[in-house]
Amino acid sequence: MCGKYDVQCPLPYSLELKELIPNSKLIIFNKSNHYPFLEESKLFSKEFDLFLEEQFTRFN
Repeated sequence: MCGKYDVQCPLPYSLELKELIPNSKLIIFNKSNHYPFLEESKLFSKEFDLFLEEQFTRFN
């Protein structure tokens, strides 16, 4: 998960990590800086819940 306007960890770094980590997924929050859990809290919660659900079903 990454904010599009993150200056602490710029988007190109997150894109690079996504390419280097097999089977990874990157969610980009288009209206956020470094704190999408505050800046886009509803969308963040939705995406986080989906992630947890995917992990739970994957390992059960």
